[in-house]
Amino acid sequence: MLSSLLNYQILFFFVGSLITTSLLTPLVIYLSHKIGAIEHGGYRKINKNLVPLLGGISIAIPFIISLTIIALYINQATQYIDVKYILSIGLGCIGIVCLGIYDDIFTLRANLKLLGQCAIAIFTVLVCLHGQVFKEIYLPFLGNKSISATWSILICTAWIVGLINAFNLIDGIDGLASEKNLLLILASAALSGSLLAFLFFNFHPAKIFLGDTGSMFLGYVIAVLTLLSSYRKGAAIITFVPLLVVGLPIFEMVLSIIRRYVSGLPIFTGDSHHIHHRLLNRGYSQRKVVLILYGTSFFMAVLAISEMILPNQWRWLPMLLFIATFLLIAWFSGYFQPGFLGKLKPRRKNNILLQTFTNYVIQSYNTHRNNKVSQELLANLCCAEFDLNFFYAHSSNKTLLQSGSKNLNFSVETINIKSSNNQDTVIEYQFNNVPTELKRHDISIFLAKIFSSICV
Repeated sequence: MLSSLLNYQILFFFVGSLITTSLLTPLVIYLSHKIGAIEHGGYRKINKNLVPLLGGISIAIPFIISLTIIALYINQATQYIDVKYILSIGLGCIGIVCLGIYDDIFTLRANLKLLGQCAIAIFTVLVCLHGQVFKEIYLPFLGNKSISATWSILICTAWIVGLINAFNLIDGIDGLASEKNLLLILASAALSGSLLAFLFFNFHPAKIFLGDTGSMFLGYVIAVLTLLSSYRKGAAIITFVPLLVVGLPIFEMVLSIIRRYVSGLPIFTGDSHHIHHRLLNRGYSQRKVVLILYGTSFFMAVLAISEMILPNQWRWLPMLLFIATFLLIAWFSGYFQPGFLGKLKPRRKNNILLQTFTNYVIQSYNTHRNNKVSQELLANLCCAEFDLNFFYAHSSNKTLLQSGSKNLNFSVETINIKSSNNQDTVIEYQFNNVPTELKRHDISIFLAKIFSSICV
């Protein structure tokens, strides 16, 4: 009887969220156009068309409604769920959605966005878990290890912030391993229904994007649900299962940080060398890339289930397959090409110098932005340091920096970004000689950093 009732509840939340998201998404598309929350494309964007953002709203609203129903009705009937969990998760969801909406419309600086994410994560850990800290952590190959309350709070906070940013880097969003916990089961059903409905609008060619509103919301919710799924009363062990479930975005995030560091690039500046970019560059269509990433996420979910049911002496196997899978993806994406490591040292040395120059340009422009002589000097320096023949940056028909003249024998590169005061900025430039793909990529990052940091 109880099992049958639970099945009906799962179906109710799944179908209810699916229908709600289906009805909300066209309204969110209209709203995005109305307020100008539009993705214009850019130097690291795959889609070059004008696509609405704020898609995360149509996923977040049904989820928050579901939490409210669980708190008001399901909990009263069963008494299985602590309302404090639901309230704190709901407040955290509202906070992360508000942060995402502001970022999609006005573009937050990376450090301010990270600060907001940390504040929401700390609130969640201290309030949602309300003292129920993890006492042990399971480490593959090493078994269970005791940890202090301080380390438990730090690990949980880092997990939430890490997943928020990991889902911001990649579109593969599959694999929630639910436990025998009513809140987890029903919340996962609601989230799954919304995601399935949203996929109809988001699958290539996309009618709407999740935006930072959606990606950060999904990262936050999945981080919290996986933490709750790991908690066992009387044991309080952080298991390896959540890492397997969200292995793809975590792998992408770690790989991006390492790649940017060893290349001498700003760690918190976006680039176009993610796994999906690399697979596209190898000739795969957007649909095929998405299916590859979905397949990888599904395999990670299978490994997560295996980790839970395998006997202790075999629990190392999912970890081994996890490592092997991502080594294969890294190889398939071109990370282990001949001569790859040999190019890193000179590239890092050159990019560190360019990073210093970039910081100088930002500071000088903001200090002397009303001085035409200083601006002309900065434009000429940019041409010299970045090996450009032509350079023109403008915003709202206002010239920011300009130097050189176009050479008809070479193509003109274009970057669309937003400045620090949320003004649309277009950067056009032309190299003196045909650049390598790596040079073209690195220069675009530094130019984007300059004009996303200055006050237009």
